[in-house]
Amino acid sequence: MDMRAAPDRLASLHMLLLEEHDPLKRAALHLELATLQMSNGQFEQAGRHFREALHLDETLEVARQRLRELGVGVGTRPKTGLRKLISRMIG
Repeated sequence: MDMRAAPDRLASLHMLLLEEHDPLKRAALHLELATLQMSNGQFEQAGRHFREALHLDETLEVARQRLRELGVGVGTRPKTGLRKLISRMIG
């Protein structure tokens, strides 16, 4: 993805969230927002969107996995998960 387009995409996803009422579609929007924010290094915001996506659709295993990578998952120490994620992104 061209990261120069990411701010526009983030804004449009936020607008779509305001208009969308279907929980599964909202979950997909939160998942996409979280993925973009994670790739931009906005880990706290990404975590919030991954959690909201899971709240709306418990079957989203990718959101559960990303939360673990961020160190939010069960049994994962925060610093360890974040270190792994950062090292994967720069390595």
